[in-house]
Amino acid sequence: HKINLLTKLLISYLLVLMFPVIVILSYYYPYSAEVVKEKEMDWNAHITEQFMTSMDTFTRYVYNLPFELVQNREFKMYKAEESDYQRVLIANEMKKYNATDAFIYNTLLYVKNIGYLFSKTGSAYSLDDLSIPGVGYYYENWAHEDMIQTLNDLHSPIVRPVENVVVPGNNRVRMLTFVQPLPVGGTNSPGAVMIMVREDTIVRMMKSVSETYSGDFFVLDGQGRRLVSSNDTSYQSSDDFKKLVHSLGEESVSSSGIHTISGSDYLVSSSVSDKNGWKYVSLLPVTKSLQGIRTIQLNTAILVGLILLLEMFIIYVSIRKNYQPIRRLVDLAVQVFEPRERKHMNEIDTIKYTLEELSLANSKLDEHMKGSLPIMRDNLLFELVSGHIAGWDDFEREARKVGIRFHHDSFTVGKLACINYTSA
Repeated sequence: HKINLLTKLLISYLLVLMFPVIVILSYYYPYSAEVVKEKEMDWNAHITEQFMTSMDTFTRYVYNLPFELVQNREFKMYKAEESDYQRVLIANEMKKYNATDAFIYNTLLYVKNIGYLFSKTGSAYSLDDLSIPGVGYYYENWAHEDMIQTLNDLHSPIVRPVENVVVPGNNRVRMLTFVQPLPVGGTNSPGAVMIMVREDTIVRMMKSVSETYSGDFFVLDGQGRRLVSSNDTSYQSSDDFKKLVHSLGEESVSSSGIHTISGSDYLVSSSVSDKNGWKYVSLLPVTKSLQGIRTIQLNTAILVGLILLLEMFIIYVSIRKNYQPIRRLVDLAVQVFEPRERKHMNEIDTIKYTLEELSLANSKLDEHMKGSLPIMRDNLLFELVSGHIAGWDDFEREARKVGIRFHHDSFTVGKLACINYTSA
């Protein structure tokens, strides 16, 4: 199919225009996305490091508090006996620790000899009080018998993941609980310390690291068990997430990478604390991290599209103006030389056909002009008078070709024969 010249020119100019644009966009789009991924991964790792540093700072007091309690001579835990006076003495002394750290929700000092737990608010709770919701601190997922046995037989610190605790007043609060023996590492412990930290306190700390961060934080202990999470996400129950947590639990160094969870890609950064071996993990969806660059890319594509439309209009108007002389020439050629075959021809084919017809007409005209020369007429008349032409009709036919016309009905021909005699 032969398209017209205007369409050819438009296509050629558009190809010339589009080629560098396509090359730039095909390089810019994937490369810019990779650059943003690298920057977001570095930022994700930085946020994770900051959160880990904040947690290490606040938990330092949690681990130091048992030593402070042991060093307080007013407690006399090894010699303490069950009496109202001793309970009041210890309860009043615990009030001194009420304003020491806003990170801690409450501290319960358990003294074996007395069989009571003393909070930093000055309250005293018996072991039985912890089994009654609304009276003591009731752990819904921690059996009361197991709790008592843990407090009595504890030899090393343990950390219970965030769980529901019914606090005095019958309010349910999610708590992260540190349980440590007194003194830490001692074989003859006089008691234990239960330090409770609210989950929302840790979540606020997570969000305070960056107000614009939209990822999820997770805190794992040294065995890879999840202690705290910033959000209850839908992917937490997926097998991919469990495998990821298990693999991160086995690692002992900080790392960053992209992992697929439930069909979606996430930027995953993990940092390992050298204080307690906890692992701090942050997950940021790749779609959120690339949202800014995707918006820029979309705006760029729209802008390039508008520029191309404008360029196409300018090119069309320019070519159309330059194309008009060729179009007039083609129209003239079509009027003068009607094509023999009624088939579609573009401008180039039409001009080519016209030139061929002009060449053919010129050849015919040249042949006709040569046929009407005087020598041709003289030769035909000589053939006539010599008797070489068989009939008059043949003569008339040949005479018309060389321009011989007889305007009268009759004519006379005179023949003169001359003999040239030469002398010897």
